[in-house]
Amino acid sequence: MANRTEAEVVKNYLQALANQKKANDEVDKAKYHVKQFMEDKGAEELIDDAKVITMVRTWDYDKSRLTPLLELIPSEDLVSSGAYTPKETKMVEIEEKWDIRILNKFRKRGSEVAELLERIKLPKSFYFKVTDRR
Repeated sequence: MANRTEAEVVKNYLQALANQKKANDEVDKAKYHVKQFMEDKGAEELIDDAKVITMVRTWDYDKSRLTPLLELIPSEDLVSSGAYTPKETKMVEIEEKWDIRILNKFRKRGSEVAELLERIKLPKSFYFKVTDRR
């Protein structure tokens, strides 16, 4: 290693970067095909002889569309549970806040609440979890 020239070290590094980009492109293509296959089949898992690939989705929420919940659930319940913090003005205006993790507990209050919470979901990302087959 110590006998390498600067140009060789640079060339080796640039080649490794090119290989990494090519490998990342191949992984991205494979992920796309796995996701497409799962969506076409309506599946959340794919299984071969040794491994299981599970699609794990993450969500974001359009919290600006939660205001109708204030008509469906008493605001005292939302505030006392920590699911909702109303806007208040002190020296500066503090915007209202919604905590989706706590708010999801209110799905039990009826289909109207559950449907509204479902409608505000925005796909955020997904990843695949690969585990050994049992």
